[in-house]
Amino acid sequence: MVKCIDFKDHNQKVIAAKISKNKKFDVDNANVDIRLLEKLRAPLEEDNEGHDCLVHMVDSFRFRQHVIIIFACLSLNLYKYQKLNKRTKQAFNPQQLKTIAKQVCQGLKFMKNKGIIHCDMKPENILFTDDKFNQVKLIDFGASCEDCTTGFFYVQSRYYRAPEIVLGIEYDHAVDMWSVGCILYELAVGSPLFPARDENELLEYFVITLGDIPHYMIRAAKKYKQFFKNISEGHDELIRSKKSSLGPGPLKPACQDVQSLMQGKADPKLIDLIQKCLAYDAEDRLTPQAALHHAYLLDS
Repeated sequence: MVKCIDFKDHNQKVIAAKISKNKKFDVDNANVDIRLLEKLRAPLEEDNEGHDCLVHMVDSFRFRQHVIIIFACLSLNLYKYQKLNKRTKQAFNPQQLKTIAKQVCQGLKFMKNKGIIHCDMKPENILFTDDKFNQVKLIDFGASCEDCTTGFFYVQSRYYRAPEIVLGIEYDHAVDMWSVGCILYELAVGSPLFPARDENELLEYFVITLGDIPHYMIRAAKKYKQFFKNISEGHDELIRSKKSSLGPGPLKPACQDVQSLMQGKADPKLIDLIQKCLAYDAEDRLTPQAALHHAYLLDS
């Protein structure tokens, strides 16, 4: 992604250009990206909420076998903003955090209504658009798909990766809401909820924060042998990470749950929202629509 000046524009507008490599694999992916961006750019007839919470493609073209996609030039992403501000003050004030959370859920609601999974929700992919740092847009749909059969098998950045992605189970839009729970925790507390060095340690963090991984998910895992060993009938032991920072002893399930980690640091309604985003079972996880009707966001 590069910052450019559009000299064909009368006002010489500053724009952002996403330039693919000129290899077949990258060009094919860029063409899929364009197709999804065109689908997202078109408004819905009935419920258009969230359309303005996504960055939209302005134009696209080819140059010397590179695919160029043009976007509006936005401001800081949430990660950079937090890094710049947390040394002098709490990076996000409560109302600002609530405003951001609402727009993120609105954007994901629009994407869900369009049948598109973002697949890479993280603070770096949420950008401010205004000088007061209240309005945001979701960006980077390069890993997005319409369902797990047409998308990448391995998606999401590790800190924000849902358990079904880690285990190799079929996934849907619920993976984005898992990431939202992780993001909101990080914005409220100032550090990641699951700062794992590898996926084995990520599962360790899941256990000490959320409790034991459900047996039916373990048994459905395509990556079972990477993460578990069978001890006895109905009992599978998690293979510990060689890089683990959690110590060599047995893991105590839910010994550092979200409630205790956030006690006194955030609105109890926000804590409840985050917990409901972090349900192991995707069916039990909040949808974007349900999140927008949660007590925390209804107060905004």
